[in-house]
Amino acid sequence: MNQAAKFKTPHQIQSLKKACDSLGIPYQNLDSFSEQILKVSYKNKAFIFGAGNICSFPINSATSTFLAKDKSHTVNVLRASGFNVPEGDYFFLQSAFAMYRGAGKEKQDALCYAKRQGYPLFIKPNDGSRGAFIEKLYNDQDLQNYIDKNQQKLSCVRIEKPLQGDEYRLFVVDGKIWFGYKRRPPFITFDGVQTVSAHLQALMQTQAQYGHSSLSLDSSYIREYLSANQLTLQSIPAKGVTFNFSPAMNIALGGEVVDYSECFSDELNAFTDKIFKLFNLRVFGLDVYSQADDINQAEALTILEINGNPSLESAEKHSTTDIVTRLWAFIIEEIFNHDR
Repeated sequence: MNQAAKFKTPHQIQSLKKACDSLGIPYQNLDSFSEQILKVSYKNKAFIFGAGNICSFPINSATSTFLAKDKSHTVNVLRASGFNVPEGDYFFLQSAFAMYRGAGKEKQDALCYAKRQGYPLFIKPNDGSRGAFIEKLYNDQDLQNYIDKNQQKLSCVRIEKPLQGDEYRLFVVDGKIWFGYKRRPPFITFDGVQTVSAHLQALMQTQAQYGHSSLSLDSSYIREYLSANQLTLQSIPAKGVTFNFSPAMNIALGGEVVDYSECFSDELNAFTDKIFKLFNLRVFGLDVYSQADDINQAEALTILEINGNPSLESAEKHSTTDIVTRLWAFIIEEIFNHDR
């Protein structure tokens, strides 16, 4: 297979092109190699839309987007405003810029903090996305192994106590929820022929093509999951048996969308509107845990993260309406009607 056959346009750009074609709005691809920059022309103006490290929604401010990207800053802002957030703290794995911070947040402090909190604990990059490098820790050695393995890649991490309940993603625009769904963990379905290790290695090769390189055979989560199910890496489970291989629920890792909906209560929309006004973030994905059976009970929610550049892929796959085209039409009208 040649390189051209492997090329895949980023989903946000795909959906924007489809919307522009539907609306009769011209556009120009400015980078044929990556297709991550699209020039959209409308009403005698032109704006750049992007993908990858570029926020796909130009109505978002840079300040708000980067504030949301820093998980610890986000938690501090939310906590100060009375929202429920995970119990946890952040620590630096690298010594760079140490003169700009106080004592007590270095990697050796992370070990002391984890001892005080007690295991199990979750650890994740402070500025990560798409579920990369999320791990579940069960003892001090797991934490030390994580630090040793990732300290050259990650500058800062958060350590948090596990949350109870179901995880949801809500897609919010100007405070109103456009769509949302429950998340289920990513899993492998065994074929009854290959070992657990072979299945995982094949998955790792596939994920690497999409930029995911954090899954590994020495994962503490995988170790504990296999042990609890009386399996090893060399086991050959029966055909059809499933295996949750990651503690992260992210769709980018293969997590499942469950109970997709475009209708939510006034109470929940009032909840997301408060977050919109607090962060001044016009488009965001809100990841929450609910201890209630119904996502619409806002008082039962704990906010896990805010994503200032959320994906539309789930809506495109599961919606029975033209919601993705309507969303892009709204954003295009908003950005092009803005005086400049």
